[in-house]
Order: sequence, then C-alpha cells, then structure tokens
Amino acid sequence: MDNFPMDKRSPTARKWKALFPRLHGGLLRWSGAAVGVAVVLLLAARVALALTNAGTVAMTAHMGAFSPNPVEVNKPATSSLSAGYTPPSGVSEGDLSALYDWTVASVQYKALQADSFGSAPSGSYTDSISPTQPSTSSNATLTFTPLIAGYWAVSVSCSVTVTDTKTNQYWGGRANAGPEDLTSYTLDITYTGPLVGGSDNGTVVTNEFQDVHAGWPINLGVIWEPSDLASMFAWTISGAGGNGAAAISGYTATATSASVATLNADNDPGNAFGPYYYTKTDSLEASVTTKNGFSVPPVHTTFNVAGPTTTLTADYQYPTRVMTDPISGGPDGVLYLQQTGAVSQPSFTSDSQAGILFKHPAVNSTTFKGHTYFVQVYQFDHAYTGLNGVQDWSFAETALDNGDPYSGNNQSAGVDSTVDGPQVPTDGLAGSVNYSPVTVNDNPTMWVMYRPAASGSIDVPLANSPWSWGGTATYSAAEQSWSFAGATPATAGNAPASPIDVYPVWTTVYTNGSEGLPPK
Repeated sequence: MDNFPMDKRSPTARKWKALFPRLHGGLLRWSGAAVGVAVVLLLAARVALALTNAGTVAMTAHMGAFSPNPVEVNKPATSSLSAGYTPPSGVSEGDLSALYDWTVASVQYKALQADSFGSAPSGSYTDSISPTQPSTSSNATLTFTPLIAGYWAVSVSCSVTVTDTKTNQYWGGRANAGPEDLTSYTLDITYTGPLVGGSDNGTVVTNEFQDVHAGWPINLGVIWEPSDLASMFAWTISGAGGNGAAAISGYTATATSASVATLNADNDPGNAFGPYYYTKTDSLEASVTTKNGFSVPPVHTTFNVAGPTTTLTADYQYPTRVMTDPISGGPDGVLYLQQTGAVSQPSFTSDSQAGILFKHPAVNSTTFKGHTYFVQVYQFDHAYTGLNGVQDWSFAETALDNGDPYSGNNQSAGVDSTVDGPQVPTDGLAGSVNYSPVTVNDNPTMWVMYRPAASGSIDVPLANSPWSWGGTATYSAAEQSWSFAGATPATAGNAPASPIDVYPVWTTVYTNGSEGLPPK
C-alpha cells in the first residue's frame, strides 16, 4: 500500500510519480509511459552524439543590382540574392541537405558623390530578407528602404550548413556579396505666387491643391536631393500652348502691337520654371521629372483656377446706310452705321445715336478685385472699282481700334457699356466720282478683358463679340446720287457674343479717320 492514504502532493508531483518508477517493497518499478520517454531520450542523445563536423565547403554568393535605382526616399528597392556550394568529395549529393542563412553585412552611406562612404546614420534605413532566414532555399530577396536621400553601398553575407543524412556528418561554409550601390532621392515642387486668401513663397506643394485666379503669375521650383544628382528638369503643364490655350507663357499689349507667348515647358530645363499664367477656370496639373540621363517618376501639383465670368451683348441699333455728301451737296457720299444723317456728316454724339451697343454686367469686385475694360480689333475690307480709267483700289488690314483700352467705356447701374458707329467715304475727291461701286465688308471684334489686381498678373479675356457691317454703294451720274445694296446689318438686332479665351492680337493701330482711303 501507498505510504500516503491521501496524496496531498502537487499535481506536478503526482504526474512524475505516475510516470517514473517508485520503490515498492524494495523493488524499482517502471510504468509503460516512463519506458517510452526514456527510449526517446536515449535515441536523441545517440543521434546528437553521432552528428560530427566534417569541415567546410566552398561557397559562392551573388547580390543583384537594386531596383529601382535611384529610389524615392521611404520607398523600397530590392536586390535578388543567390548562393551555392561545392559538394564534399566522395559524398552522394542525393544524401545532402542544406540550410542557408542570409544577413546584411554592411551598410555604408554618403550624402554627396564627392563625400567618402561611412557608417549609415542610425535610423536612416530599414531592411528585410525573405523568405525568413534560415531557409532551405538558396535564393532570397533583400528589401532595402532608405529613409534619407543620399548614396548607399550595401553588402550581404550568406552561411550554409550542409548535412549528410546517412552519415550524420555536416559541413559549414560562408560567402559575401556586394557591395551594390543604391541612390535615394527626394523630389518636390515649390510654388511662389499669390493664392486665394494669401500667398506662397517657395512652399512645397507636391501632391497638393492650390487655389489661384486666372491671370496670376505662377512660379514653380524644385527641391531635389541629393543636390548633385541632377541639375536639369523636364516640366509638364497641362493645358499649355499658345493663344486659346489654358496655360500660356505671357500676353503683351502695347500701343502698336499685342501678342501671346506660347508656353512650351520642356524648353526650360532649369530647376525654376515661370512665370506662366492660367487663362480660364479649370483644374490643371503641373509635374516635373529629371533630364540627366535617367528618369524618375514625376511629381505633381494641381492648380484650381477660378476667374470672373460675364455675358457680353451686342445690339445693332441701326442698319447700314449710304448718303450723298451732306456738306457740299456734290457727288461724294458716305457709308455709315449710325442714326440717320440729316444735314451734316454722320457723327453720333450720344450712345443712342451709335450704330452698335455693347454691354455686360459688372464683374464681382469683392471676389475678383481687378477691373474690366473693352478692346476692339478691327478688320478692314474695302474695295473700290475705278471709273474713267482710274485703277481699282482695295484696303485690307487688321488693327487695334482707337487704343487699348477702347475709348468710351461707360459704367452705370452695374453695367459696363460702349458703342461704335463706323463710316467710310465713298470717294476721296469732292466734286467728282472716281470709284463706283464701293464695297465695305468690315469685321471688327469687341472684347471684354479683365485685369487682375495681383502684382505681376496679365490681362485675361472674358468674352468677345465678332460683328460686321457694310454693303455696296453704286453712283448714278444721271441722278448724281448713290444707291445701296447688300446692307449688313439690314436691320437692327443682336450680334453674336460668347465667352472666349482667345486673346486679341494686333500689329498696327487705327484711329478714327486714319483708315486707308483710295488715291484722289
């Protein structure tokens, strides 16, 4: 019998009591479970004692180039690793098993090419190797993620343990690979210029949205590290082009000419770009990448462009007419688009007497603090057919009409307006007629322009109205008067007008009375 009628020992003690032998009447007794455990322990000890170190094996290791290279900071680059060994002589390869263990052996760093490599700063990178080491696979992948910009040299090491499964002999080996070079970079866009509610001065705007107005100057820059890695950059500006494009290089208007400068971003390789200008409401992207013989993914920023809008109306107040010279009573006449002339040369003295009236609602000056004005570009087309052997004569030209801005801009009751009332003499020599018929087919265009208040801005077109007037006047010698056919406009009414982003351009200027007339 047990010496303890009630076993008060711990559960662990009771387990070991059940498993291992105990004295009973002077005899050592073993349970069946205890016998099994003892056999396993004895076998393991025998195997462990049988594994013997048989020496080393020759080994090779290879480290592939990093990809991508260069790599953006905080993004991974990978290198393919592979290893092999030469089997021991006299051993069947079919009986061998190998266990590989890859590690990063060295990471060297320098900030600029001209610097010398040294130990990488603490916390400047992360690395990992897959599959988990050690592994039965001789191939692995190193993932290296730089956390700062610069130049890196990375080396790896691989060890192998080769075991003969029949003889329980094993061999060890080690090999190094690398270093492989890797360059890490940062690329950012900066913006300098006005913003809705403020301004930026070299602020990093990569992957951000900027709220700007049409006509404001846009100046972009690059922050690039390492600074010696690249010095030339390629810009892409969505909507870039010439007259009518959403983004242009500039608009210049003087007393003698006006022109639009085409925006071609790739022609500017430096690390600063601009100024350039957006001309209409839109959401437009700017991006940049390098041009130094290698490419990196471009970085982007987006401009949300707002601008004023307005509706231009154009109303013919009178049709085109012809009359005999009202001053001399002679055969000379005049084509005109004004109120009916009576006893004097047609000349309007009030807006109600003009031939065509333009008007548009005033632009919201609270949101858009600039101002609007009118500009008219006049396309002349006059043809004179000669009489009495006088040579035919014609005049065709496009010119700025009466200055920039156009004269006669009126503002009242929240409406801006202006007028025109053109006229053309049918003959330049009083008392005789050298030309008949005389044809006028003029095609002016009136623009509404907006000038932003922000410094460095350019004017922006808001709307325009192409209109026309003219007809053909023929002289009757018998009646000593002029008749008229093909009047444009034949009656009062509306001329077409629409929002537009095309700029007015000209190379010469016309002022009242200076239009081309035939020789007298």
